[in-house]
Amino acid sequence: MASGRARCSAVRQLPLRLTAGALSLNSGIAEFGADETAAERLQQFAAATHPLDPSRIKGPGQGCTWS
Repeated sequence: MASGRARCSAVRQLPLRLTAGALSLNSGIAEFGADETAAERLQQFAAATHPLDPSRIKGPGQGCTWS
């Protein structure tokens, strides 16, 4: 059973957690219904933000070399 202090902390975090969850849900729903142009822009944004270097990735079962 949670102590009074832990319960109070969880209650204080609830509005922030609900707000963040609602924002994520709204964003996902908006992207789900995106047209082809918007989907392409989103993919380009993601590729530029998280570039993938194929030389750093090993085959299945060999792990990866991310550092």
